Amino acid sequence: MNILFNTSHQRQCGCKDSFRSQVHKKMQEKYIVGIYARLSRDDERAGESVSIENQKEMLSRYVREQGWTLYDYYCDDGVSGTTFDRPGLNRLVQDATDHKINLVLCKDLSRLGRDYIEAGKYTDFVFPSLGCRFIALNDGVDTLRKIALQLNAEKVPAPRSFYYMAEGRENLRGETPFWNDVTVKTILRNEVYIGHMVQNKTGTVSYKNHKQVSKPESEWIKVENTHEPLISQETWDAVQRMDNHPARGRSGKSGMVALFGGLLRCMDCGSSMRYMRDYRKKISEKEPEYKAYVCNRYASDGKNACSSHYINQKVLTQIVMSDMA
Repeated sequence: MNILFNTSHQRQCGCKDSFRSQVHKKMQEKYIVGIYARLSRDDERAGESVSIENQKEMLSRYVREQGWTLYDYYCDDGVSGTTFDRPGLNRLVQDATDHKINLVLCKDLSRLGRDYIEAGKYTDFVFPSLGCRFIALNDGVDTLRKIALQLNAEKVPAPRSFYYMAEGRENLRGETPFWNDVTVKTILRNEVYIGHMVQNKTGTVSYKNHKQVSKPESEWIKVENTHEPLISQETWDAVQRMDNHPARGRSGKSGMVALFGGLLRCMDCGSSMRYMRDYRKKISEKEPEYKAYVCNRYASDGKNACSSHYINQKVLTQIVMSDMA
């Protein structure tokens, strides 16, 4: 899959071979883990499953199973997840900055923060810029993507960064300068690399509403063999088979599974839907948390990336079960 990027971007950016050895070394090194645990007063109502000690026990066991090295625990007890100015989190970021750790591990994304847009800045910008991998175990979130890691380590500009560089403009919108999973997958699915041009993939909602939305594949306009392909059809087919293999929901300590993990796509932008849980939106004593799926791009970059919308897991399950009946 690396061929997709190296053919074009290396010519444009003049990447040096010395970076490849650094990437190889990075991929082979042992992970030094910082475990982050947080508990607020609101979380205490959820019971023992989210206690500080329970989080530490579960995560340290996972570190041992992976053969990694635990550096330290970073805990914020009794601190709300709506603020990101926390002693434990600040110390964690400082140790990542000082390269004392290269992997941050927490129970789920809500431990990192309740503001999912702000939490997305840490997972998509702060930690990658420090060369630090991030895992939210129960949510199945893992920022390690080998292609993105290699491109970031080689200092290959991400598409938006390259655009601003080529235009001689500043990135006033604050768009991430780093490669991430969404950007990589967008390129992997782009048929321009096998010599085809595909247009009419997006359009406006109406002549009054100019918001850009994705169109169904049946409305795409494809013209084949418009230019020389950069990769073979065989390579393309192999990548698509890998890309179309859905991820499976991960079961957490509580036994709950993100039933539709890896299966949902945002209707507006085509990005995957991220599983989220929110203890603040307590439904009942039997349902102490709100479970839903949110657009991954919106969760990471806010309104500049996509619109705000959620799919309740319970409602979605009922719809699917009724269709199967």
